Amino acid sequence: VWEQAKARGIAFRAIGTEPGWLVEVGQGETPMLHAELDYGARKLDIAQAQSLSGLMGYAGTAADGTKVRVVLERKPCNDGMSDAIYPVDAMVDVGGTAYRGCGRFLSE
Repeated sequence: VWEQAKARGIAFRAIGTEPGWLVEVGQGETPMLHAELDYGARKLDIAQAQSLSGLMGYAGTAADGTKVRVVLERKPCNDGMSDAIYPVDAMVDVGGTAYRGCGRFLSE
């Protein structure tokens, strides 16, 4: 899945559990951001996300007006479901609901 995302031009990907979610961020100054939340029941797309000021991450507003903020921190992260260790801790805030998980920059 990670290699397929890289082949599609995804620069960063994060996943989380309870409830299951994923975020993919494209490349460039104002990348696209795609989020699948609550085991895929809810999907949001942001055509042009902005880099966060003073933090590592992205923010934007989906077509339905939902604000999305992805805050990243480079530190070892375990997703809690597998033994995998990821290099980035991810917090995703979607309209005031927080999701925590792990991810990696796919160019690394």
